Amino acid sequence: MKTTCFVVYGKDIVRATQTGEVDLEASKNRLHELALDAEPAQCEILLDFRWAAGTLALLDMYELARELGRINPLFDEKIAILFAEDEHHQAREISTEESGFQVAHFVDFEAATQWLGSSNGG
Repeated sequence: MKTTCFVVYGKDIVRATQTGEVDLEASKNRLHELALDAEPAQCEILLDFRWAAGTLALLDMYELARELGRINPLFDEKIAILFAEDEHHQAREISTEESGFQVAHFVDFEAATQWLGSSNGG
């Protein structure tokens, strides 16, 4: 049974270059720092990108989700991503089976945590 929900806010990890472009490698490094500070328990992962709208490309969001799944072996096989309402329709076009874990996208926090807590991923 999962005991921890590890929530990462996009605004806390997204880093930019001096020209204002997203620096994906620096963002991954920040994600590593946060993930290594997580409690040593099996975790459910919730990435909240609702307030990172316009700063991060949709594919970059999924790349950060994959990276988080690779960082810590204690993370579960499911990652929920919260999007702003206007980005949610674009997310449906991206594969939700990535690197051996499931990625699902939501606009509602409650729906995301309910999915994470379900045993079947549906």
